[in-house]
Amino acid sequence: MEAPLGFFDYNASGLIRNRLDGAVAETKVQTALSRLLTDKNSIFKRMIQLQAEGAGWSV
Repeated sequence: MEAPLGFFDYNASGLIRNRLDGAVAETKVQTALSRLLTDKNSIFKRMIQLQAEGAGWSV
């Protein structure tokens, strides 16, 4: 990390670390949710396709 002179005089290093840790945790949650939602959408779409094929409809 590159910081200007005097940066740590006004910002506590613990505060910066907590903010960085919080940002990383938030990103991990967003990534997990996006993967989960994508998987659920794919399953839902496939279920509809299978039902349509079973009923004789062309999809």
